[in-house]
Amino acid sequence: MWNKLIALLCVGVFVLTGCATQQMDFERHISDTQQPEHVEWQNFFIYALVPPQHRVQATDYCPGGDVARVETELTFLNGLLHALTYGIYTPYTMKVYCTAP
Repeated sequence: MWNKLIALLCVGVFVLTGCATQQMDFERHISDTQQPEHVEWQNFFIYALVPPQHRVQATDYCPGGDVARVETELTFLNGLLHALTYGIYTPYTMKVYCTAP
């Protein structure tokens, strides 16, 4: 009985910690194999309703300020932290891609 309950709880945690990605492309032809110039966590609170205090200027990470893509992703680890804190803390991973020289 307990094994089934623990297995069901584990499956529930994995289902509730799904991944999601939002991206905004500023350049028409960006390669999907391109590596990001900058990666950081954005710290949101209360089911991601309260945004982080610090704002990121994506142009600061690209030489000449030429940003190709900004991507925000809810990874498995981000979702796991969201589930473990019952939605109080919801981190997202932000990636900044620059145009190819």
